Amino acid sequence: GGFWGDVLARVLEFSGFSVEREYYVNDTGNQILTLGKSALAFLGLIPDEETFYRGEYLREWAGRNESFAKKNSARPIAVGEKAAEEFLKEIKKVLAAADIRFGRFTSEKKEIHQKGLVEKVLKIFKKSGFVYEKDGAVWLKTTKFGDDKDRVLITGDKFPTYFLADAAHYLESKKRGFFRKINILGPDHYGYVKRIQAAAKIIGLKKSEVLITQTVRLVSGGKEAKMSKRKGEFATFEDLIKDVGADAARFFFLLTSLSTHLDFDLMLAKERSVKNPVYYIQYAYVRAKKIIKKAGGLKGKLNFRLLSESADLNIIKKMIELPDVAAKAACDYQVNHLAIYAQELAAAFHNFYEKERIVGVDDKDLAYSRLILVKTYLSVLEKVFDILGISKPEEM
Repeated sequence: GGFWGDVLARVLEFSGFSVEREYYVNDTGNQILTLGKSALAFLGLIPDEETFYRGEYLREWAGRNESFAKKNSARPIAVGEKAAEEFLKEIKKVLAAADIRFGRFTSEKKEIHQKGLVEKVLKIFKKSGFVYEKDGAVWLKTTKFGDDKDRVLITGDKFPTYFLADAAHYLESKKRGFFRKINILGPDHYGYVKRIQAAAKIIGLKKSEVLITQTVRLVSGGKEAKMSKRKGEFATFEDLIKDVGADAARFFFLLTSLSTHLDFDLMLAKERSVKNPVYYIQYAYVRAKKIIKKAGGLKGKLNFRLLSESADLNIIKKMIELPDVAAKAACDYQVNHLAIYAQELAAAFHNFYEKERIVGVDDKDLAYSRLILVKTYLSVLEKVFDILGISKPEEM
């Protein structure tokens, strides 16, 4: 989701939109309380419960912060808040290593609850006529917007639900001047789509979308791979980037549609050959740079009519597709269109490289025109790399 959202923001900016990249931090509520209790349970300060988090990462954190945990054993929410704050710092480091950029980190606690937006969005819902009370709880008629059932806003014991807080987040976005929100969520949120879109429509962000990512399976040699050093519980995003590199990790995630489960081939991602798709497109970039450098001060008269060979024309045809490919991705949010296009653009150049020459060609005008073609190709490929967030190597 991180790579997908980053590239989607880049392609929307390329298409002329003003975009803000936002990371919504769920730093309050029951999950933070559970986080604190889980840390205390690891230290034996409170009894363990089935609903507690089990990750070794949390056990390690609890061990490093045992003194603080003991002092606050009667306030598990404080322990959870401290843990969440430190985990967010680690998340930011991993995002930086992956070149996933966020312009804003929105705290649910500070920006939503403490500023009274939950109460404000509840008033908007009530004015809409889609709110009713049943069994002591307050409900929103999300079925009027295609949901399979209505959803609770305020529980019977008078606590706001996560759904209401998330709706308040949409109101916060509208108040800051945005007309559309693209929310990228994990595969466990399928049932959430209709209800949050219902809320968005009532609030006034009618064109907002929810994108659901799929599960990822790491494979190596055709078999499922266990990368984690944390007793095989899971492989972290950080583990993957360290193992295969940020470029390969990014490009492999971008090649597959969001509607498709991904089998991430670790061996292929680390292979330094044209079989590796990110290596293949970066190799085209390096080849183009070398041609330009080798041609040096080549002079001649520019005549595009001389670029009549099929290899020349294929590059030209493929280059002029970029605006249409980007526009399509900006409309349907399927950024895999751009990853596939990058492969096709690289294939056109590799074919040109094998069939046509510049240095040593007797016709100086043809050589010069081809040199301009390669320079133009390089500028287009650089733009594609910028949109995809792929680095531009000088040597390979």
